[in-house]
Parts: sequence; C-alpha cells; structure tokens
Amino acid sequence: MIDFMKTGAVAGCVNLPPLSAEAAKEVGPWMPLMTELGKLANRLVPAASTLHITYAGRTEALDTRPLSRLLVSSMLGTASGRVTPVNALTEAAARGLLVSETVGGDGDGFDRLLKIEVTGDNVSRRIEATLHRGPRVVRLDGVELDFDPGTHILLMKNEDRPGVIGLLGSNLGAAGINIINFSLGATGDGHALAAITVDDEVSQAQLAGLRTIPGIVSLEMF
Repeated sequence: MIDFMKTGAVAGCVNLPPLSAEAAKEVGPWMPLMTELGKLANRLVPAASTLHITYAGRTEALDTRPLSRLLVSSMLGTASGRVTPVNALTEAAARGLLVSETVGGDGDGFDRLLKIEVTGDNVSRRIEATLHRGPRVVRLDGVELDFDPGTHILLMKNEDRPGVIGLLGSNLGAAGINIINFSLGATGDGHALAAITVDDEVSQAQLAGLRTIPGIVSLEMF
C-alpha cells in the first residue's frame, strides 16, 4: 500500500496485474483518457458486443493491462456500479462483450495512438485518441477531429453544404451557449461530422430545437 501511494507500483496483489513504479509513470497519464473513452464508447454503441483496442506507436514501455481494464470498466460501469478494473474483463464476458487487444503498429505520426473499435446491433464506431496536447480524440469513424472527451461535447452529423454551421452557431448563441472549440471534418458522402465543445450542458429541450435546423442529420450531447 505504501509503494502504491508513493509511486503507483502494484506488487503482490491477488486481483490486479503487477505494475512497477516505472510502468506506473507511463500508465498514469493515460488513465483519465481511458475513463472518458469508455464513457464515449458506451454512448456511441450502448449495446456493444465486441471491443477491440489497439495501442499503436511507441508501446515498449506501456503496460496496457490496467489501461484496458479501466476502459472496459468505464464502458460497462454506467450500467452497474459493480464493475471495477478488478472484475471488468469477467463482467464483460458475462455480458457477452468480446474484448480483444493489439499492441504495436504505426502510430500515424503520433508517439502513441490509441484506437478503439466497438460494434453492436449492426453498428460499428471507431475512436482514435492520444495525449498530444492533453487527452484528445483525433479521429472519429475515420474523420479527423480534435476534441477533449472529458468536456461538454456536441457531436453533430450534418449535410456538407454552406449555411448549416452558421445557423447552428446563431442558435447556440441565442440560447446563451458559448462555443469553446469547433472541429469539423467531411465524411466524403455529402455529410460532415463535427465535435463542438461548449462551456455548459445543453438541455434536451435545447437539443430538440437545434435538431430542427435544416441540414442537421443528428445532434447529441456527450
């Protein structure tokens, strides 16, 4: 317990993998990101059947075991408080969630790149994230975006044509909702995805009004 409190090292524990002090330093910065990505994955695919995690780039010093467990526990924890990093993989198996992992591969220009693919109910969503300039999602479903998953995020799919973004901004401003960051990318099929960071929660009533803007296909608060 003293070692864990001082350095993050875990040794002699019967229900967690061992973790050296050096490995804890590498793992520690990733832990908040894993928690937020688990929540995001659960919102994108609420009834997931498969989860594949890829740790790409420079991974030689990264102990992925506690990170994967934390991601799974966060993903499942919204449904039950019984899920922890200790029992996450057991709970996943009991709920029919198949978890797999790949370590290594091209980081696509990033020192380390985390890739998550989650599927369920004929839906497949992909998230790519890194710690570049803090916890960041850098791609969603193959579209380049840039947002902190731990903030108030509006995820929007819209028709890729002039005027839609302007109308959304005007309506958010009229509702007193401040935009902190706006990240947009074309999907290549006449649509675009946007991650809009706002400074406060957007109510369901406000979302319902925003969805009536011509050209908005979907809009959700995360």
